[in-house]
Amino acid sequence: MRNYEVAFIAHPELDEASLNTLVEKAKGWVSAAGGQVMQVDLWGRRRLAYPIRKQREGQYVLM
Repeated sequence: MRNYEVAFIAHPELDEASLNTLVEKAKGWVSAAGGQVMQVDLWGRRRLAYPIRKQREGQYVLM
């Protein structure tokens, strides 16, 4: 089986519970497609290279 990485950026104002819910939803999408999530790294809140929808920061997640 091949290994892939998925990274996404969540809204910076999400609380920890909402972020965990979003991560679980993303893990469900991977599982539904026949994949398996081996590890989840929460990189925390970081500055974006350029504004996206008027946001200059985001919460980075790597799976």
